Amino acid sequence: MLQVSDIHLVSGQRKKQRWLRSLAGLRPDFVINTGDNLSDPEAVPEVLDALGPLMEFPGAYVFGSNDYYGPQAAQPRPLPAREGPGAATA
Repeated sequence: MLQVSDIHLVSGQRKKQRWLRSLAGLRPDFVINTGDNLSDPEAVPEVLDALGPLMEFPGAYVFGSNDYYGPQAAQPRPLPAREGPGAATA
């Protein structure tokens, strides 16, 4: 079994795409892709191309949150200002 997860591909990542295509050479009995393939909506054609050789094998593909909604900023708001020793001064 081969599990592929959290690829987070952005357009132009040629080395990562070659590596993904090469996984078909392992000749897995079953492939499971557990999502988060994208980090850039423009990379959809490249993800499909990179994963294409794995489609020869039985498997299951499940979308992750990035595949539905696109990546979100981890810290959408600025952190509160630090106070006390070591705090930056203006």
